[in-house]
Amino acid sequence: MQEIRKFFLLLMFLFQAYFFSFSNEYITDSFGTKIYEKKCSLKGGYELIVAPIIIDNINSYIIVLEKDGNYKTLDIGIGFADNFKYYPRVPNIDFSNYFFLEYFNGTLMYHIFSKETGKLMGVYKKGPVDIENELFISVTENHVFLHDYVRNIEYNLSPYIENVGYEACIGFWNCISIDNVTDNEILLTYTGAYDKNGEDIVYSFSIPR
Repeated sequence: MQEIRKFFLLLMFLFQAYFFSFSNEYITDSFGTKIYEKKCSLKGGYELIVAPIIIDNINSYIIVLEKDGNYKTLDIGIGFADNFKYYPRVPNIDFSNYFFLEYFNGTLMYHIFSKETGKLMGVYKKGPVDIENELFISVTENHVFLHDYVRNIEYNLSPYIENVGYEACIGFWNCISIDNVTDNEILLTYTGAYDKNGEDIVYSFSIPR
């Protein structure tokens, strides 16, 4: 039933897009914020469309991926909160085969989609991104992973940093950075720990690629 509903909502969106110009169309939330349609060109000839729509008299949105006249519905938000901050955003993180959308549900989250299939590949807290080398670091309360979207490899970084010192801010995206990338290794810096005297530890390390 969900797929059928997504199909009919896509038809409704295409009907509106064909007969009306969305360039000046918007919906207004209860705070008076005007929410416009956003279009973004992606690598590989794709176009991403995040459009406000009205479903059952409720402010909603639809996210559509288009290439060569073929449309895929990626997500539909029905009855999302009035405040504009809950509306999906395009953070301009565009890889060859994947792209990111940013959502807010109390914390900033990255939703990562496959361009080829339109499927949601993962949901993570906002983390460091290296767009040129197509790398992303996901940080949770217990683990840190480096995702290499060129080679489709996931590296567990936790063993490299778990004994550095007293954990200060693991779980926060700005405690680790990608400093340099070569064909053979990736150099990173971790600043999420402190020593027994309370001094910050700056720990640089590399992992084989």
